[in-house]
Amino acid sequence: MNIISKVVSLIGRSAGRPPSYAINLKSKQIRTIDQFFKTAKTSPPCPKSSISIDLGCGNIPRNPLNCNTAQGIDIAPSPKQNVIGVDLLTSPIPYPDQCADVVTAYDFIEHVPRCAITASGTVFPFVGLMSEIYRVLKPGGLFFSKTPAYPSSNAFVDPTHVNVITEDTFATYFCNDQFHPLAAQYGFKGEFKMIQQRWWGGGWLLTLIQKPTEHVT
Repeated sequence: MNIISKVVSLIGRSAGRPPSYAINLKSKQIRTIDQFFKTAKTSPPCPKSSISIDLGCGNIPRNPLNCNTAQGIDIAPSPKQNVIGVDLLTSPIPYPDQCADVVTAYDFIEHVPRCAITASGTVFPFVGLMSEIYRVLKPGGLFFSKTPAYPSSNAFVDPTHVNVITEDTFATYFCNDQFHPLAAQYGFKGEFKMIQQRWWGGGWLLTLIQKPTEHVT
């Protein structure tokens, strides 16, 4: 590695960017989240009748695909901003089946445990949440995730990050591009289609997956 490459790598690592020389990254970098959606090869929902649900939204739900109605879920409710107070680590998404056109999760997935021990036995909260996302999405609905991911240092530095995502997590465990999702062995109910993944900013992985138009059992 020459001096220029070392300087570029040092700057990138100080910003939390994944070190491309340490691992063969499959997804390219993208400049803005708006650009991510513009380059995705899928049609956005009809804005006149569409609903977006933002998980772990804080005070204000985000609505990147401009759905007609934006709703949010967080531990602390915010009724004026249409945010329901629910702990998604222990409770299902409080919406009926096939009601949402879009579900989003900004900096939330990394806080959802992969495994937990309860009085009734071992459970897999992350797998359960993905099943819930599949359940509430309409056929053809989209799920967007923005999360710090391996090998970025941002995936590890926060002690509340208990779920480290890689470029292969969604594609291998929750999508049906080549095989049935591996997460089915842990109780995942559904199969998504991978639409697009890109790296953004200081090591965040942007993922857009879609529920098939035909129901998968």
